[in-house]
This record gives sequence, structure tokens and C-alpha cells, in this order.
Amino acid sequence: MTRVGIARSVGGWRRVPWHMRYRVGAAWASQARKALILATHQHCTVEFQGPVRLGPGFTLDIPDAGSFLVGPGVDFRVGFKCEISGNGRVSIGAGSTFTFQRTDPVHQPQSTLASVAAITQSCLIVDGFHRVSRPHPPRAGPRL
Repeated sequence: MTRVGIARSVGGWRRVPWHMRYRVGAAWASQARKALILATHQHCTVEFQGPVRLGPGFTLDIPDAGSFLVGPGVDFRVGFKCEISGNGRVSIGAGSTFTFQRTDPVHQPQSTLASVAAITQSCLIVDGFHRVSRPHPPRAGPRL
């Protein structure tokens, strides 16, 4: 039997290191990130409603009493960051994917991403409710 035949008959033993690193290790690291997020955000509401993948660089910044709700099957890939201020609420629907690089949702009042949304790289989502009062009305005429 040839070398290739032996590898196939054993069930692809050469793939074991790859499988351990990219499947088993990645799942373990995601669970560790999830546990750390839940442990450090007890002052607010953080809910993962099913299996969720938290990739490297997942950051959740909720200094106040905000809410972060995630449906099942959501995939946060490398470099996801979310900042929620005040009593802001972010709800992400089932099956959504946040792709590679920096995806920075910054939310204040309330935002919902529907099910199966794909938010791609270098995307900034800002949802702010700003009550800005202007002491002086804007000037009339063109600006130079």
C-alpha cells in the first residue's frame, strides 16, 4: 500500500493537527471569550441566545446599563468591536455574520440588525439620538 493509501485508510491522520487548531482550538477560544465577556459585564445585560462564535479581537464596551442581545448562529469574526452607551440596546438577529477586519457598531439608544445580516469589513454603524440645541441658527447663504 502506498503512503497516500495509508493516509486515506487511516482517515486522514495528517489533517488531525489542522482540525485540532482550526476547529477544536477555535471553538475553545470562542467559548473562553464568551465566558470572559459574561464575567466582566455583569452590570449590564449581555445575552447569547444559542451557539455564537466570538473571533479574536472581540470587544464589547458597555460602561453603563446597556443591553447586547445576540441570536443563535451569529459569527463575529476577527476584530469585532461594539460600544454601547447609556441605556442603549443592540439586538443582532440569528445567523448574522460580521466579517474580517474592523467592524465597529457604535450604538446609543436602540438598534436592531435583522436575521441573516452580513456586515462586511471596514463598516461603521452609528445609531445616535442626539438632542443638540443650537444657540444660533445656521447662517443663510452659501459657505465658502
